[in-house]
Amino acid sequence: MNLPTSPGEDDGTAATIAYANGRFVAAGRGLFYSDDLATWSRVAEDSVVSVEGLIQPDVRLEAYKLAAGPAGFVAVWSGGEYVWEYGARGLAAVLSSEDGISWTRSEIHEADAMDSLSVNDLTAGGPGWVAVGGVGGNGRIWVSEDGVVWDAIALPDFTDLTFVDVSVHDGRLRAEAGPAGWEFGDDPPSGAALSWASDDGYAWTQLPTQTGDIGPVTHSISINPDTGQHIALSLDGVWASDDGIEWREVHSDNGTPPYSHPTHGAVWLGETIIGVHRYTDTLFESTDGGTTWVRSHPFSHEDDHYLHALHVHEDVVIATVGGLWIGTDD
Repeated sequence: MNLPTSPGEDDGTAATIAYANGRFVAAGRGLFYSDDLATWSRVAEDSVVSVEGLIQPDVRLEAYKLAAGPAGFVAVWSGGEYVWEYGARGLAAVLSSEDGISWTRSEIHEADAMDSLSVNDLTAGGPGWVAVGGVGGNGRIWVSEDGVVWDAIALPDFTDLTFVDVSVHDGRLRAEAGPAGWEFGDDPPSGAALSWASDDGYAWTQLPTQTGDIGPVTHSISINPDTGQHIALSLDGVWASDDGIEWREVHSDNGTPPYSHPTHGAVWLGETIIGVHRYTDTLFESTDGGTTWVRSHPFSHEDDHYLHALHVHEDVVIATVGGLWIGTDD
């Protein structure tokens, strides 16, 4: 059974959800908070304090990337409508909060960026927070102690690529990159995805080429919190690894419909993997380490409400499809 809960289509659109310090936060076309998943409140504009000197001080409260950690929450909005509506090339709006109710508005900004700056993923880790993405055709990593002030990490090896995913396991950060400029609908490029690892968020080491050539456009890597097993998802297929270095392809696809596996993010529920197929609004499940997948639930999208993300909280899976859908065993 799936129960639609607020925030829903009347309250805004939820693209992602996170949990920290006894509170849920949902972000999308609005920011929302809840202590029980049943009753939600919208973050009020007057509860947001902007730091001085913002280039775009009046951006509405929207965010499509959200992370949670011991220090609270960080939400980011960049690229796409943000760039074209506000002329905000070279910056991303950032919102940070300790409690999910009162927020501080800041920016990730690069003054010399002539092309759009895109933050594609973020996580709690390193000095506090780590975000990854790109500026123009070059990859970029940003780090912050407080979610307000951000430092850019731009290494020579980050050219001609875009970071698409960052994760942390046992305190070690891992960032995945694909070729710059690749878009859905293009033929998948040849070669392997590129991966970097860091213990502090500032110094990054490129990992050796993975055995089995993990897919060239790796949208996400999900790590089992209990066993450390890695699953990498792309349009072409699914790869598995015990250590994040040596990979084996466990499921193959040709990158064209009908799709037979998730492509954008997965969560672990015990030994079961539940994944999102972003372009068909379908959930897939695997109980054999990613080798075979079963379509477990299709969603229909209206008004650009797509299946964005999954979150696991105390053995409950929460999907964001416009509003929030809570999955149970029933």
